[in-house]
Amino acid sequence: MLLAKGKTLYFNESSKAVDYFSGIGFKCPELTNPSDFFMSIMSIESIQVEKEGTMPPEELKAILPVEYEKRIAHFDESYSKSELKNNAEEMLKGVVALTKQDRLSNRASWCYEFGLLAKRNILNQHRLRQITIVRLFVSVFIAVICIVIYSGLDGTKAGVQNRKGALFFVCINSGFSAVSNISLAFPSERPVFLREANNGMYRVSSYFWSKILSELPMSILIPVVQGALTYYGVGFNT
Repeated sequence: MLLAKGKTLYFNESSKAVDYFSGIGFKCPELTNPSDFFMSIMSIESIQVEKEGTMPPEELKAILPVEYEKRIAHFDESYSKSELKNNAEEMLKGVVALTKQDRLSNRASWCYEFGLLAKRNILNQHRLRQITIVRLFVSVFIAVICIVIYSGLDGTKAGVQNRKGALFFVCINSGFSAVSNISLAFPSERPVFLREANNGMYRVSSYFWSKILSELPMSILIPVVQGALTYYGVGFNT
């Protein structure tokens, strides 16, 4: 069941949700968790992310509530006319919804939140494993370029200077690779994160550490592969 601003936007079988939202103009991207996608498009933060950079911040702040109202109205109208519409009030009679204060007062432990978020992030990495493959390929490709440019260094003064240049090249590339990984991955998760964190579903610290530690193995493996290739290929072991 999907709710927003007190309106029922979808209440039917989960297996039909992807096709339903595709039919009203919101197609779930391939290899994306449908639940995360639905939560994203139903949040005001997703509209903010979509329109950032297209207009001044003051103008964006002014139109956000209007655009959000239009989107929710579109969802509400589409569901009202859909054959999938169910009477939510009748089916949920007697069920009391938890308020944000109730969720905060009955919050799970930090470790439990960390475990669930880490599991979700690992599943996302597995689902989008082509990103890891591309990162590994780029790392090997950069290492090969470095070897071609700097291979065969000797112990002369020029060799020492070139070796320093090769070290600088490898370090700078590793640093920018780490930054680009964050800048490409987090923006797509930002609307979901803002919605969940603002609703008190988990602590920011548990999200931060689960993301850091679940991605740590690949963050170590890829530089190690690149370093192992350049160490012997360039001649850092001299």
